[in-house]
Order: sequence, then structure tokens, then C-alpha cells
Amino acid sequence: MRFSRHVSMFIAAIVLAQFACAADKDAAKPTTKPASGAAAAADGSAPLRRLPGLEGWHVTGNGNWTYKDGIIEGKQGADVKSYTHVVSDKSYKNFKATLMFKCVAGNSGFYFRASPQPGDKMVGIQSEIDAEKNVGGLYESYGRNWLNLPSAERVKEYFKPQEWNEMTVEGHGQHVVVHINGKKAGEIDNMNIRTEGPFALQMHGGQDVNVLFKDIKLEELP
Repeated sequence: MRFSRHVSMFIAAIVLAQFACAADKDAAKPTTKPASGAAAAADGSAPLRRLPGLEGWHVTGNGNWTYKDGIIEGKQGADVKSYTHVVSDKSYKNFKATLMFKCVAGNSGFYFRASPQPGDKMVGIQSEIDAEKNVGGLYESYGRNWLNLPSAERVKEYFKPQEWNEMTVEGHGQHVVVHINGKKAGEIDNMNIRTEGPFALQMHGGQDVNVLFKDIKLEELP
């Protein structure tokens, strides 16, 4: 009986050692990460749609976006009811974003600290872009709607329809300010806003839309 006990203990020790070696080998295996150029969706479900030549951004929804000669262009008809976005791969907290835009037709927007959802849904605050009105206002999609809406008279002071316009959006915590062509267009100081997330360019669904973007500069601030 004593001899059998010693044999059993010896065999158990060998089995435990084998399990330990197997665990060490598994722990040593490298973790596979998708290459940035062929990046997969965050949940690993499918590759992200890219615009050839445009690094650091991907497309959500089924919109007709193109990138050529440094210009991102979105174009779709009123028969397309879904929204679509070009979304930055990276998320930002405090930031300064500068871009040039030209809205030929319809409605668009520049989201900051957004929360992309499945399909064509983008939750968060955008600085309004439009061919005619409300440009530079701050609108919360799937939330409180208008947080800051400039008057038509104010918009005429800084917005140039059918031309290239410069937009600057700067966010420090709960405080966000929008300038259009160097003039303040919108401002919020609100504790109930998201403080981190990606940027996104929007094409509005159910409208004839043609919008162009270029010279996008994104800067992280302390």
C-alpha cells in the first residue's frame, strides 16, 4: 500500500508538469493583430471599407464616397435613405480639428467624439454642414438635437455658399467651439457630452447630397 501511494504521487507529479509545460507554450504564442492597411472591424466581423489612398479613415454605410487629388467627395441621390460616414480610425479626447469643406447640395456634418453604431447610425455631436443654412451649429444626433443653432443672419456673416469654407473645431473636455472662416459659429459648455471618440464626415440620407472635404488636420491637445 505504501509503495502504491508513492507510485500514484509520482504519476500525478508527471501529469501536473505536462499541463504546466503546455500552459507555458500557449502563453508564449504571439497575439495576432490585423495590419492597419487591411484593418478589420473592431468586433472582428468584417474588413473595414477603405478609400484607396486615404490612410487613417474608413467608410460606414453604403454611401458613394471617393478620394482623389486630396479631396474626399460624397455624392448620393434622394432615393438613398440611409446615412453614410467616413470615420477616423483613431479616437480623440481634447483636440483641434481644421478642414476645408464645400457643400454643393444637401446636408452633411463633421462629427467629433462620435459613437459609431451598426449600420448607418452615428451617435454624437456634429458641427453642421449644409448647402444653405445652419452651418457651424452644433447638433446631437439621436440625442438632444440642436445644442447651439446660429441664426440665419449670423450664418450669412461667415458662410460662403458653393465655395470652399474653413471649419475649425476645438474641444477641451466639456467645452467645444466652432469657427467658420475665422468667425465663431457655435459653442457649447456642457457636462453631458461624450469626451472621447472618433471624427466622422457625414452624408445625410433621403436628400440629393454632394459634399467635398480637403486639408483635414487633426491635432491632439493636452
